[in-house]
Amino acid sequence: MTDEHGRFRLDGLGRDRLVKLELSGPGVAKTWLNVLTRDMPPLPYPEWGDPRYLVQSCFGARFDLTVEPEQPITGTVRDAESGQPLTGVEVRLNQYAGANFLVEGFLSATTDTQGRYTLHGAPKPTDPKRGHRLRLIPRLDQPYFRTKLDVSKREGLGAVTCDAALKRTIMVRGRIADAVTGRPVRGMVIYRPFLSNEFAGRYPRFSNEMLDRYRTRDDGTYQLPALPGRGLVAFIASQADRYPEADGIDSIAKSLQKDDGGLKVAGGSDLEMATALREINPPPETTEAACDIELRPLDVARIELFDPDVRPLAGVVTKHAAPTRKAVGYFYHWSDTPLPTSIAEIVGPREQPRTTLFLNVKQKLAGAVRLSRDAAPPKRLVLRPCGAIKGRVVDRNGKAVSKLPARALVAPAKGDDRRPDSGDLLEDFKTDDEGRFHIELVPPGMPYLLSGLSRDKHFETTTPVL
Repeated sequence: MTDEHGRFRLDGLGRDRLVKLELSGPGVAKTWLNVLTRDMPPLPYPEWGDPRYLVQSCFGARFDLTVEPEQPITGTVRDAESGQPLTGVEVRLNQYAGANFLVEGFLSATTDTQGRYTLHGAPKPTDPKRGHRLRLIPRLDQPYFRTKLDVSKREGLGAVTCDAALKRTIMVRGRIADAVTGRPVRGMVIYRPFLSNEFAGRYPRFSNEMLDRYRTRDDGTYQLPALPGRGLVAFIASQADRYPEADGIDSIAKSLQKDDGGLKVAGGSDLEMATALREINPPPETTEAACDIELRPLDVARIELFDPDVRPLAGVVTKHAAPTRKAVGYFYHWSDTPLPTSIAEIVGPREQPRTTLFLNVKQKLAGAVRLSRDAAPPKRLVLRPCGAIKGRVVDRNGKAVSKLPARALVAPAKGDDRRPDSGDLLEDFKTDDEGRFHIELVPPGMPYLLSGLSRDKHFETTTPVL
């Protein structure tokens, strides 16, 4: 904290360290600041236009700074019909005037029992056409959409008034549970109205940006705001590979799909990742609707892993894709925690083929298993010494293609109808200055598809089985 003269001192940072400071206080605009712990004059240090850095410079260890004054934003949030003040609504600065960055959470305030708020720390807008943008986050038990508001501009540094009236919605409540065990299933719940829903047009300033994701509680229950009329409740499980994808879509597929392949719902792109979908159609006179979802888990197969001497092998990490109905793999990284025993679990079958990779980094042993709905996975797998893939990429004239982004994927098997370039990912890589690349810790027993693409360069080749 600065003293009465505005001075401060930070010790123990070490030499030649880049330090990011956060400056805030009564009457001043909050800002981040770059400081290098060496004696030097300020240098230009653009942060790609991030407006949270009001000064796009890097300062030395000793510097003076004239801070920018704030222009507070104040207002009242009420129910649009009753005029009753709404308590506990979080008001966030979503976007600075004239900036493309979303800065949500950098500045925030909460409405009091009278629905009033004051947001401190925002600078006076410099954009001649528009002011800052706010986002209102009602409490989870309040039946209102999360809403964005544009703040008007005002001359001088006096507080700008930005009142809001939120229209009440229907509150959808339910529970997500495992159909076999009855235990809660954790994940995200989404609401999407059909494009034909007439009530969307009656809702003030309705837009797709209001349609957020809501987490389930520990007991699997959830609640989220929705419009009257036809809509979808979609659930994305945290452990999505444990359940069939898009459960419930068969009953609504005809009414959901447009002729051009798009979806007849607002903001529907993330529905491709849905574990389950349910149609709702609450009447306009109701205040609540129920939507419980039970998911029947996929079978779990257990594979025992061995080293080349057929001794049980623990400490293995795994990697696999969770495919979707559109046959596009959503890839996971290698598992964070190595297996404590030699037993690995594989969930399936699924609708598309996929490959699970196994790797013991310490012993440099690896293996791979292809999975399909027609074949059960093996009960035992011996991991072998890792292979490597290396090579060089040149153009037609023999000139090295340097810094080319590329990826190594498990080559598609027979019957795998996914695009070749959307197969199971082994590793992303980039060629060096001489066009060379070297991939280590490659599981043996599989061919790999190598594919690279830039603006004017492309290559694709398949390796032999390692």
